[in-house]
Amino acid sequence: MRSTSLQMRFFESHDPELMKKQRIFLNGVEDPKDRRMNELVFSVGNASHIYYTQSPNLITEESFKEFIQSLRLFGSIAMADDFEKEGFEKMRGSVPYLRYVNEQADIGYEEFMEQTLGKDLYDEYKSIL
Repeated sequence: MRSTSLQMRFFESHDPELMKKQRIFLNGVEDPKDRRMNELVFSVGNASHIYYTQSPNLITEESFKEFIQSLRLFGSIAMADDFEKEGFEKMRGSVPYLRYVNEQADIGYEEFMEQTLGKDLYDEYKSIL
């Protein structure tokens, strides 16, 4: 099992200022259970952020149109209408669209999280949900 502190070091290169703030917060948590929960939440949040920002070259108007078509195909008409109404520029950073883009590139969320965090750590996080 990878330790959370190892994960914090891994994410340090991604956003050093955020890591500093998270460390300061964690140092102020006295209860070991609360500290562990917060370590897990930070680690998953950091990995999730990387997942959703890793493929900027895949964010295109064409893939956005495909995303809207797939929403309609699978019955999410209202959501498709909302995305279409808001438009590509406003919605290019939305979680559903970014997840679609990554999945289309065979970058699955669950697999990414397990590879980034380690299966044991990710399973531990999922067990507290």
